[in-house]
Amino acid sequence: MRSTKAPRVKSKVLSTKKNLHREDELLHAIVDASPIPLIITRVSDGTILYANKPVALLAGLTVKKFVGRKSPDFYSDPTDRKIVLEKLKRNGVVRNHEVRLKKTDGTPFWAELSIVQTEIGGESVIIGALPDISERKSAEEALKQQAAFVHNNPAPVLQVGFDGNVIGLNLAARELFKRDLTGESVCKCLSEFDEIKINNIRIAKPFQFEQIIEDKVFLFTAKKDEPTNSLYIFGSDITERKRAEQALQKSERKFRSVAESANDAIISSDSSGNILSWNKGAQKIFGYKSEEVLGKSLSHLM
Repeated sequence: MRSTKAPRVKSKVLSTKKNLHREDELLHAIVDASPIPLIITRVSDGTILYANKPVALLAGLTVKKFVGRKSPDFYSDPTDRKIVLEKLKRNGVVRNHEVRLKKTDGTPFWAELSIVQTEIGGESVIIGALPDISERKSAEEALKQQAAFVHNNPAPVLQVGFDGNVIGLNLAARELFKRDLTGESVCKCLSEFDEIKINNIRIAKPFQFEQIIEDKVFLFTAKKDEPTNSLYIFGSDITERKRAEQALQKSERKFRSVAESANDAIISSDSSGNILSWNKGAQKIFGYKSEEVLGKSLSHLM
């Protein structure tokens, strides 16, 4: 009697191979179709076995040139890979691990790595997704720097929501207003500021206004901050400048009063020699009215 055992075993092997081949093709199809950068690497040596176009572009290569390279070569810091693998060994999976990688030309970029270890065709591999988060990291760093600038700024700084309420303020602002204004309407502490100005800043350019606080004069600049979707108001003490301006205006008024009552010709000019003022004495001596000479060169009189 003829045995049918061998043909059946052979048939099962062929069927298994076909199933594995279909699974492999399906996996590759999923990887290729994904808009997320996906990669498959060998556990033992980190060789890149398969990758889709988005991940190859991150590295600055075509898929053909990317496959076959060693994944450790793309870590900015080699110790980061050890940390990732230890995490994988300990937890069986790594999710949303932020890591600094580099392109083939050495340009660094940030990725959020999620990986899992499995077997494909009897070989231990790592399947990973690594979307580029460089823009997010840059924004986060900018926010950190801005927060540090606000916190350490010796001048008063307030962060205000578009509803007009104070979100936060630095130490200098707390000392100026003698309390924590968080949650209060900014219009209560800055009477020159109102909801109309807030709405205008949301769609237009920065706005400046002066505010008297006790015996000091402050120039506040309010501008929209896109990353935080709020307003920042920066204060500057201009008390001494305002006093100097007032003293200058007083001096100019006194000068004009003296000049107008003098019989002698009193003429002032700018650095270019253009006439700025012309009193009645000058009009009598030179015969020109002020409207005839203002803005003209002194050489006109020679």
